[in-house]
Amino acid sequence: MRVLGWRLAVVCVGLAILTIAIAALGRRAPPFREVSDGAVLEIYTLEALEGRLLVGPYSRFGWHHPGPLFFYFEAPWYCLSWRHTVGMQYGALIINVAAVAVIVWSLAQTAPAPLAAAVSMAIAFFVWRTGDMIVSVWNPHIIILPMLAFVVVAAAYAASGAAAFLFWMILIGSFLVQTHLAMAPVVALPGLLSIVGARDRTTVRRTWLLVVFLPLVLWMPPLVEQITRTPGNMTRIARFFLGSASHGQPLGTAVTAWSAALTAAFGRGFEVATGWDLEPQVSKQPLAWSLLLVCASGAAASVAWRRRDRFSLWLTSLCALTSLVALAATTRIRGQIVDHEVFWMSALGVLNVGAIVGLVTSLIADTGSNRRLSAAAISVAALLVALGTGVLGMHHAMNRRRTLEDHAVDVLAEKIRTAMSEAHATRPLFHIEPPIWTIAAGALLQIRKDGAAFAVDPQWTVMFGEAFEPDGREDARLTLAGSIRLPIVTKTP
Repeated sequence: MRVLGWRLAVVCVGLAILTIAIAALGRRAPPFREVSDGAVLEIYTLEALEGRLLVGPYSRFGWHHPGPLFFYFEAPWYCLSWRHTVGMQYGALIINVAAVAVIVWSLAQTAPAPLAAAVSMAIAFFVWRTGDMIVSVWNPHIIILPMLAFVVVAAAYAASGAAAFLFWMILIGSFLVQTHLAMAPVVALPGLLSIVGARDRTTVRRTWLLVVFLPLVLWMPPLVEQITRTPGNMTRIARFFLGSASHGQPLGTAVTAWSAALTAAFGRGFEVATGWDLEPQVSKQPLAWSLLLVCASGAAASVAWRRRDRFSLWLTSLCALTSLVALAATTRIRGQIVDHEVFWMSALGVLNVGAIVGLVTSLIADTGSNRRLSAAAISVAALLVALGTGVLGMHHAMNRRRTLEDHAVDVLAEKIRTAMSEAHATRPLFHIEPPIWTIAAGALLQIRKDGAAFAVDPQWTVMFGEAFEPDGREDARLTLAGSIRLPIVTKTP
């Protein structure tokens, strides 16, 4: 009890220090502006802060990702920063560091020392390779480290049957699926297998309140949206996947994109995805390495099974399985492949390598107290790498220079305020010309922060959210047009 009390005290003191730091830095942060998707995500967080958001980030396919859990996780830190954009990045940092902490904790509880050390080093390597991504709020980025945490936690639950791992599986799995629909098969298949194959199969029955009510609470907003809207977001998603004429990618294209992504983190030209169209280049080398990686994970699982090493068995098996699920998911991508649609697979490649190296090391090394101490030190070092990378990322965010886009947002926002004042508008309807939409999103974020109500054209409703759908109360029509260098606002009859 004393140990538990001290741990709780340390956590509480740490949270208090973090809260004060975020509030203070939010006051000191320079007034940089978000544009494009970043501005839209911040608008969603404002809606979550007011308890009105029921769906997740928007999709380019005309629906939203299933749920708003990400934005409700972001909202407290955003509020503490006095609604400054930097609060969003602090929230992303906390989510990612928490994911690494869960990985380290799970390894400490269930993994052999060599495997814990190898996987921790793999996580640290990936965090280092991706740099400032650890503070990115973009949903294709924010899911990656939690996805790795889910795979590790699922292996830990299957190996031990402990209820604590089941809790984290439900929480992280819900976060992943709600934030990015591509995570649904990654969560569903490995998660189901780990539950069915768990060492203690009575855990689910003994913790039925957790199994029933935690998902119900986490999924309440999207369920409410589905029941109260016609059509609901879940209906839109189902119609898209069941009714679309497109059948995804040709197998050759999918395999090329998958293999390049799975091995990308080990290549010289590795870059964090930014939303550009991806043109897969046919190459035998990434394909050969990817197939070797998946086969090696499968072989490692066979070795672990013979050694009766349950955690190693489950981790290597889930790594191989999730990699194959990623390939299947790539075949279902509609239209042009965009880099962020496969970028998350690069983390899977790193985790595969960590699991394989860990098992091989355990075959040739002892697992005595010195080895366990070394593994603990490496795990703590991995967590410190995540923290250090995050601090550096926040430093870059806090000290970035104002750009032409920042200036354009301020100019357009001021023109909107002037136009609204001249029209005596309390809820204008904005028509946004596509060439200016990135700047318009940033300007409308500033108008939303002012507390003003507005609506957008129906073609932009999915992007900005239903809160900004025209409802007949609009008392002015304003068009946002022009260019970054000369944004303009005109009144439309």
